[in-house]
Amino acid sequence: MDANEILKNFVNQKAQERNLSLRQVAVGVGIGSSHLSAILNGRRPISVEVCNAIADFFNMQRVEMYNLVGWITMDEDEEFTTRIREYSKKDPEFAQFVKMILETKDEGERKRLMRVIRASLEK
Repeated sequence: MDANEILKNFVNQKAQERNLSLRQVAVGVGIGSSHLSAILNGRRPISVEVCNAIADFFNMQRVEMYNLVGWITMDEDEEFTTRIREYSKKDPEFAQFVKMILETKDEGERKRLMRVIRASLEK
């Protein structure tokens, strides 16, 4: 299953759990329903802003959403997720840095940079 299918299944499941239509989800996220449909069907890439908005709408941690859409791999440990979340809340510059990394097109480079963050948080 690719990242688009995973995201589509996630959004559909969460919407169903809350008895929401995808149109209502789109409104809650702050985008049009056709925009959401294009993202969920793989016709349009998801932006960091929309990814963050979906995470916020469904009350989940943004890094968990980044993992869900395949931007980062969080299989190492949950503690890393917690530390990124805490640092992002406390430091707007760090949050901007994480956003910049997530917007990196090269997947290998993006994962390398996330490992650098992990190593710096270990200290």
